Amino acid sequence: MQYQIPVNACKLPLVLGHGGGGTGRVWETTPDGCEGYQTIFLRRGFPVYIVDSPRGGRSGFPSFDGEFGKLDDWQQLVPNRTR
Repeated sequence: MQYQIPVNACKLPLVLGHGGGGTGRVWETTPDGCEGYQTIFLRRGFPVYIVDSPRGGRSGFPSFDGEFGKLDDWQQLVPNRTR
């Protein structure tokens, strides 16, 4: 997740998430290089949070190498890592 909070921000933030096979980058710019919704909403005073889906987008791999989902020596979730 990345976020920016402008000075004198509005009370409620905007949380922007991507869909499909995209990444949070789709909110930063447009394909032709123009400014994206992130900049537009920041300029209007909204705090903006951009979320990448777990194990997708720009957060494709976990930042740990331990056992994933282990609780009381019993594996809760099947690891889905390629490293």
